[in-house]
Amino acid sequence: NGKLTHKSEWQYALDFIIKDDESDHTNKGEAAGDYFCYSLPVIATMDGKVVKTISNVKDNTPGEVNINKNWGNTVVLSHGYDVFSSVSHLRCDAVKVKEGDKVKKGDLLGHCGNSGRSPLPHLHFQFQYSDRIGDKTLKFPIANYLVNESGKLYLKTFDYPVEGSLV
Repeated sequence: NGKLTHKSEWQYALDFIIKDDESDHTNKGEAAGDYFCYSLPVIATMDGKVVKTISNVKDNTPGEVNINKNWGNTVVLSHGYDVFSSVSHLRCDAVKVKEGDKVKKGDLLGHCGNSGRSPLPHLHFQFQYSDRIGDKTLKFPIANYLVNESGKLYLKTFDYPVEGSLV
């Protein structure tokens, strides 16, 4: 339930960027490749089956968005029991799986990009109720992750990162 996005039915979606102490990019940030997360590998968070992919949406120039292809390049996984996850805004032509593939936790799905309604390179992640790209989000805990609070790392288990947290 962010300040700018992820409202209402999409309130449980998460956006991930990579930052150093001062910024999320090098140079002037005018090219997608200036951003630390751009082109980094995106992996499966859980075992599942690939049920939907989009891989041919062109990456945006930073500062621009593609509202016609809102989710951009996306992979949707089915984890069984009506639990699905989705990663979006992947790099154009960088999706490494196809529909029907079975994946294990940690398998490569694609590479981070800046496609769709994405003004800056980042990874959009959500759990959802169906295989439909852009479906409403499901509040589903992350098994474990580290959060940096004032320079100290804390292990969170079956919890939900909050906006602005360093994980």
